[in-house]
Amino acid sequence: AALERFRSQLEILLKELDPADIEEANKGRVKTFLEKTLWASNSYEINASGKTDLTIKDKNLERNVVLFEFKKVNSPEMVSKTDLVKKAMFELVLYYILEEHVNRNTSIRHLIISDGYKFFIFEKGLFYELFGKDKKFVHEITSSEHASGEKRDYIYNQIIKPKVEKVSGKLSFTFVDLG
Repeated sequence: AALERFRSQLEILLKELDPADIEEANKGRVKTFLEKTLWASNSYEINASGKTDLTIKDKNLERNVVLFEFKKVNSPEMVSKTDLVKKAMFELVLYYILEEHVNRNTSIRHLIISDGYKFFIFEKGLFYELFGKDKKFVHEITSSEHASGEKRDYIYNQIIKPKVEKVSGKLSFTFVDLG
């Protein structure tokens, strides 16, 4: 029954996903799919959280356990299997640092970048090893984060991008393509 529900919800998702639509529309479709399949439980809440595009929150822990960065289909900011040095990755790294170091949430399990069709799934332990353990890197981000606008671009391009470039060869992921 669970597999049949998954298949039927996946068919609905694939019919509804629209490459021409805005990021928010496809993000909403994926949210519905997740709510009706993998995370169909009263124990989890799927929603935006703070600046993070989408999160899966474990209601028992009162903590986000999965963080998502969403992009429009064919966005130049979206990562690919051969190029992770993109704005989507910089944003996900920022969400992770803020969630773990500012919100003191060590319950994160996975971090995901998606456009609705493609899913790049990263293990939290890897993000901790490559980003979270680097105290200087974390401090640079957290001390700059209170500003917005141009300051956010500074964080992405001057702080996070060089770090991602340095570790991109170590950023292993699980890739799922529904397209």
